[in-house]
Amino acid sequence: MYYAIIGDIRNSRKLTNRAEIQNQLIQTIQKINQKYHTSIEKDMAIMQGDDFQVLLNKPDHIFMIMHEIMMGIPEIDIRFGIGIGDLAFNYNDGSSDGKVWWHARDALDILKKNQKYHVLMMIHGQDKTISKLCNQLLINNAIIHDQWTKSQKRFIYQMIYNFGLSDKMIQKEVAKTLGYSNSTISEKLSSTHYYAYIKNIEVIMETIEEG
Repeated sequence: MYYAIIGDIRNSRKLTNRAEIQNQLIQTIQKINQKYHTSIEKDMAIMQGDDFQVLLNKPDHIFMIMHEIMMGIPEIDIRFGIGIGDLAFNYNDGSSDGKVWWHARDALDILKKNQKYHVLMMIHGQDKTISKLCNQLLINNAIIHDQWTKSQKRFIYQMIYNFGLSDKMIQKEVAKTLGYSNSTISEKLSSTHYYAYIKNIEVIMETIEEG
C-alpha cells in the first residue's frame, strides 16, 4: 500500500507576491524531503503551476508533512488531497501511476469544487467507509482551524513545530519552551481546541493504519 499527497495553493493566481510564495514552498519542500526521507518513496516536487506532490511508502508522517507545508507558508491556504492505494507502474523516468495517485487527485478535485466547510484536506482510499470516517474528522478539524485568529494559529504552529502532532507533552515544559506562563498555556490550549484537533488526527492515523 502507498500513500500520496497532492497539494495546491488556494487562489494562487490572485496572489500579489506569488514569486515569494513559490520560493517559500520550494525551500519547505527541500526540508521535508530531507527530514522524512525514510518514509518518502518519491520526493516531493512541484509539478505544474502551484501543484506539488509526494509519494510515501508508509503513513507515519502524512499529517506532519502537510502541517510543515502549512507552517512554511502560514499566510495562505493550501489544499491537500490524500490518496491511499496501490502503485501500478514505476517508469524509467521516475514517474509513476496507479490508484494511489488517482485517489489523491480525486480528493483534491472534490476539495476544489466543494467549499461548504472550507475543508483543506480530504482522503480517498480503497475502503469508502474508512474514507468517510476520516473525512468527517477532517471537516471537524477544518471548523476548528477556521476559528483560529492569527495569533492562535501562530501558537498552534509553535506547538506542532516543537512537540509534533501530540497531546502527550507536559504543560510545564510547553510553557518553558514557548516562553509563556502555565496559566497562559492552559488558556491557549483550551481556546484553540488544540486537544480535539490533535485527537482527530490521531484517530484518522489509527484508522488508516488498521485499515
